[in-house]
Order: sequence, then structure tokens, then C-alpha cells
Amino acid sequence: MLLNTKLAVMPLWYYICNILNLYKPKLNRMIRFKPLFLIAFLFSVFTSVNSQNLDLPTAYIRNSNSGKNKIPANVKGSPFINENFTSSQLIVNNKKIKAQLRYDAYTDAFEVKQSNGSVYLSKNPQISINYLNNNYYLIEYYNDSGILKMGYLQSMVENEDIKVYKRDVKIFEEGEEAINSYAVDKPAKFEEEVRYYLALNSDNPKEIRLKRRDIIRFFDNKKVKNFIKDEKLKFKDENDLIELADYYNKMHNNEK
Repeated sequence: MLLNTKLAVMPLWYYICNILNLYKPKLNRMIRFKPLFLIAFLFSVFTSVNSQNLDLPTAYIRNSNSGKNKIPANVKGSPFINENFTSSQLIVNNKKIKAQLRYDAYTDAFEVKQSNGSVYLSKNPQISINYLNNNYYLIEYYNDSGILKMGYLQSMVENEDIKVYKRDVKIFEEGEEAINSYAVDKPAKFEEEVRYYLALNSDNPKEIRLKRRDIIRFFDNKKVKNFIKDEKLKFKDENDLIELADYYNKMHNNEK
């Protein structure tokens, strides 16, 4: 694969020298007759080069697209959170790399737009992702069955004592043919779920339902239980979970 990533780090003088050599005959005529046109010409070429959609290094992408979804025709919904590729960032060793991404919530993978198509991003814990203004990390977590898995989790709260994550999931449901003339066919479709995860201290995140009883059991802390009751937290949405995490963090800071 031919890579253009060098363009992103070359200094300005490199571009100018190459442009001058490439367009030398034309530039000679411009210098002689129209110096203002020369300035406009150089600016437009440099802007064009600098705005290219640069391909990612091969170290960051999979060897093939064999893992791509083979979605049957006439499926309702989409495996992607957003069908469109969106300007995003990969963060590797505190360095930010721009990329056009979209998230496949069915296979839990990020697809990268390249100059010759698209590929899937390699799953590497050292690569964090800022997508749709949210931070994603490749983390080991426990699912609702207590099985340790590895996948992308979106960070909601990041504190030393408590971390809250969420994960958008697309579940594929097979279609069904009508069993008789009175029934209708049921098309295949993608159903969307949101799953939440909590981690205390440096523990692996654990999947948790947004149920009051389950959350009280997870913390097993009298102060947390009283806070939930006093504030009448119902956990109908994620805002109550974030409020509880903020309280837990303040409580621990006061105890230090």
C-alpha cells in the first residue's frame, strides 16, 4: 500500500521547493508578467496538497477487509452508529492522527476511509479514538455473564476512583417468512442497544443494568445507598449514573 503520511509532517519549505521545480516553466512566465497571479497560484496548490485525505500507516489497519459485514439485502437499519464517515482522531503515544471513521456497532470495529476505499482499524489497546466528540478505548471488561471480553468502550466518567463507560451495540435479527397467507414476512433488521459499565479504582469494568437494585448491589456501600434514596435516583437514563459517579468520586476525595 502506498502511503502519503509523510505529507502531514513535511515543513512548508519542502512543499514550496517541490512546487517550484514541478511548475518551473510556468512560474518563469508568471514572474515575468504577473507576480500577483504567482502568489495566488502557490497558495492554491499548497492548500490543495495540505487538505488531502491522507491514508493511515499500515500498522494501524488490518491486513484485509475479510472481517467486513456481509449484510443481506433488504435489511432494516444499519450496523453503523452513523453511516457517514466523520472527521476523527487516533491518539497514539500522545500523538494525534486525523482520520475519517465510522463505528460498526455490530462487529465492534472502526472502519477507516482511505483514498482507495475503506479498511478496518487494527484493534490495538495503545490506540485511543476520539469519534463524534467522544473518547473510545479498547478495554478488557466483564459482560453481563461475567465473561472477560475485549472491546471498544466509550468513556463517560474518568476519575481515579470510578469510571463509567457505555457501548452502543447493534444486534442482527434474522427475518422470518410468513407462515400463512394471513401473515406477512418479517424482514431482517438491526436492533440497537446501549450497555453500561462501571469500574472502581483499577478494576476491569463490569457491565451493569440501569436498575436501582443492581447498582446498589454493585457498590455495596451504605453512603451510596443513602445517596440514591435521598436523591430519588431512578436510573431511567444515564444522567443518574453520571450523578452517582460524581458523588462517589467526591466522597472518596473527602475520605483521603
